[in-house]
Amino acid sequence: MSNYLFAMGKEKSVRALLSGLSVDEDSPEVTLEQQANGWWALVVERRSQHIASSIQQTENGQSLFFRGFCIDHEGESMVLGAPGFSAWCDRDLTRTPIDIEGAFVLAAWDQERLLLQNDLFSLFPICWFGTDEVVVASDSLYILSKMRRALGLPCKLNRRVMYSRAWTHGLACAVMSNDTIVKDIQIISPGKHIEVNFNRPKPLAKLIHTPIKQIFLQEFSSYSSALVDSTRKFHSSIMSLLHIEDIHINFGLSGGLDSRIILAILLKNPELMNKISITTNTHASRRGDFAVVSELAEKYGFRFNNMKENMSEHRRNFPVKSQSEKNSFGLWVLSCMGLFDMMYFHDSYWKNPNVLDMGGHGAETVKGTFSSTKFEVLLRRKTMNRKFRFTRAYWRDRRMVKNSQRRWNAIRQEVSDGLMSSGIDLDESGALQWHHLCYKSAIQNGRFIDRSCIALRPFLQRSLYALSRFEHNPFLTSDVQLPRFSPCRWSITEHPDISR
Repeated sequence: MSNYLFAMGKEKSVRALLSGLSVDEDSPEVTLEQQANGWWALVVERRSQHIASSIQQTENGQSLFFRGFCIDHEGESMVLGAPGFSAWCDRDLTRTPIDIEGAFVLAAWDQERLLLQNDLFSLFPICWFGTDEVVVASDSLYILSKMRRALGLPCKLNRRVMYSRAWTHGLACAVMSNDTIVKDIQIISPGKHIEVNFNRPKPLAKLIHTPIKQIFLQEFSSYSSALVDSTRKFHSSIMSLLHIEDIHINFGLSGGLDSRIILAILLKNPELMNKISITTNTHASRRGDFAVVSELAEKYGFRFNNMKENMSEHRRNFPVKSQSEKNSFGLWVLSCMGLFDMMYFHDSYWKNPNVLDMGGHGAETVKGTFSSTKFEVLLRRKTMNRKFRFTRAYWRDRRMVKNSQRRWNAIRQEVSDGLMSSGIDLDESGALQWHHLCYKSAIQNGRFIDRSCIALRPFLQRSLYALSRFEHNPFLTSDVQLPRFSPCRWSITEHPDISR
């Protein structure tokens, strides 16, 4: 099973979905309940028998399904799982989405309405489709394609999306708009959520769009004070889980500055270093990174690439259970196929999220990697060389150019549609940086969810991104949008040469 399948609708349709999964209704992974409004809620989730269902009842009479975690910067806390979220959140979740960091999927409903959303950066995917009788959502495009067949709905390829995915640029290794390769199945990007009004004769699900700038851009009294505040949040998000007794962190350290900022914070807390396994890539293509990490390890006295030894020690003190998966390709199909093309295979996943990944993922969102890039520079449109228009080669090249232009048009349209749905025009300044935030970053930086619902991504912080776009950012007109060295100056006080 993928992480989750959520469905709400008429009993006949909901039971058809369950039959299509070939899962027994009494399985501990299945929750099937009739609601007060006559509709049925179905949740099928990957969870151990001792873990409670992710469906919770709130004190104000609402029901909610929550899976994952969220970060409360104001309260300096991290909210884990459905029981934790139900106790933490006391607002009406069926009317207004909650824009908060973390990685989660949330459905909240009462007798009148259903609201379905995910986290601020959309790290926990919601792929979905709806009919007159049911709305279905999952993090797995493969599962939803099976569910469409179970309901007798067509399951066809979206040709324009398929054309656009032929682009070999890194932006195209993930979905580039809310449309997926399966026609009529969409994915939610940041700033979007799904609403269903049960009072209507045909309560169709609607995808609601909020302009992305309205969510992410903020005003600050000064650049320096905002940087201090963002650095405090950065620090707290790293340290939040390290004080939990049975948590162990797998920290990916490269030779780059991004992960070294995290290393500096960790080194200032030596009493916690025994809860952290530092790993770095040993492939020959990464020998430069390996040399930097080796030098840092010698200078600051930490060990790396000894996770097996550390995990053996951790298992002696705490119950750490993982589930082996022989079909690692099948696990990739469930979690990534059609959404993310890079093929990283895992042969196990954690039954309990007490071994967590942490790294510098998402730093490119705040560094402005694509902020000054134009689409036409990344992908140039081919034209005919009319000099040879009376030769045989001309007609051969004419067919090739026409095919190339068809692909170029499809790619540009996908990118443009993806941006337009978030209130961004492809031709405006910084458009591709917004596109990266909404699609490539969302999918790629959330690829931990096939193994665990929790991971630490400190750079994926709203205030950091807003600071990178702040008009008084002194680095805004340079090649580096966010002053990558400034956070080091605030964070690295005992080890200043780490940033060099």
